[in-house]
Order: sequence, then C-alpha cells, then structure tokens
Amino acid sequence: ARTGQKKDKSSVDAVACIPILKLPSGEKKLVLVKQFRPPIGRFALEFPAGLVDAGESYSAAALRELKEETGYEGVAVGESSILCNSPGMTSESIVAVLVEIDGSRAVNQNPKQKLEESEQGLQVEYFLFCYSCLTERTVAGFIDQS
Repeated sequence: ARTGQKKDKSSVDAVACIPILKLPSGEKKLVLVKQFRPPIGRFALEFPAGLVDAGESYSAAALRELKEETGYEGVAVGESSILCNSPGMTSESIVAVLVEIDGSRAVNQNPKQKLEESEQGLQVEYFLFCYSCLTERTVAGFIDQS
C-alpha cells in the first residue's frame, strides 16, 4: 500500500512517467497531464506520476500511473537514477521512467482514464504535445511560467 512514508534515505517515494506516444503516421507526441495542485493553488501541467506500491518496481509503478491517469498502455524502455526535486526543501525522491506507447495498438486508439477509487472526482486531463510545439506553446504562455 502507498503510505508516502520513506523506508530509508535510499528508498524512492514516487515515479514520474515520461510517455512518448508513437502515432501510426510516425509522429511522436509527449503525453502530459493537467491537474489541480493544492500546494500551489492552481492547475499544473506535468508528467503522469505517483507513489510506488510496496514491492512494486519503478517501471510497473510508472505504467500503472500512465494507465490510471491517461488510459494509455506502454512499454518501459529506461529508468533514471534517483532524482530529488527540491533537496533543499524536502527529502522526496523519484525515478523517471521513459515509456514508449504504440499508438497503432487498439487499446491506445481511444484511451480512457482508470483513476483509483481514492482519486475519483479529481479533475485530471491529459494532453498530447509534439516535441517542436512544446517550446512554442511555452513561449506563447500555454504553460504558465510565473
């Protein structure tokens, strides 16, 4: 079960899934989620992510979070070393997992979120970004940089 409690200083709290959707056309899209984050009091655009269950591998946790938050199913192709988001403020650590999604698979044609029971009612949307458009949209203010 996910408790959010660290077992020791070397354990990882959570995973971030870096999902790349490969469309049948050959185009690649980055899958991001938008959800409200109470600590900042607004919506954030971010990678699908979540806590790691006891005994669960990082890749399995990332694939589970991807399925829950976006409905997409993919294959984990790589894991980062342990990363700390804000080591001056918190001991939280994550592992980033690179995931490839085959857009030609039937399950990925019209994906449906499968949020956990405790997440029902949360407003979580997913967005697809082409690599070249991400910078343009950031500059245009689509991603709030304030």
